[in-house]
Amino acid sequence: MRRLHAAVADWAGWSNDIVSYQLDVEHEDEVHNGLIALQRFADCDLPRAVDVVNGILTARLREFESIRDNELPALSDDMRLSPEDRAALTGHVRAWQDWIAGWLAWHLRTGRYTDFRTQSTLPTLLRRGPVGLGTAAARIGASA
Repeated sequence: MRRLHAAVADWAGWSNDIVSYQLDVEHEDEVHNGLIALQRFADCDLPRAVDVVNGILTARLREFESIRDNELPALSDDMRLSPEDRAALTGHVRAWQDWIAGWLAWHLRTGRYTDFRTQSTLPTLLRRGPVGLGTAAARIGASA
């Protein structure tokens, strides 16, 4: 469960750094952003930093899926969890998945990140919306 939580927390932190990058850099003179730190540490440009962070995000979601699909069922068997306890565990994991989708949907639609009127510095790919585990809710109404 700690590894699931860590994967979700890492995903949330890095995702926030991508979504808030333009606001942080262009409007708030913020330097506490993972993309900025990565650009400086790795001496790379923004598109490369976004690619690296995308790799981190993808890896953390894949780890979440692997734990959910492989390790938790095996652990549940080893611990001989009752059907009720298994259902509770499944519900907890689904709640994290829903939280990921809701978190991303909020960040992509909230005025904090969308109300400023400047040319985006982020690659067009990021503005199209999320894909992958737990992101379907973020696209609801996007084509309307």
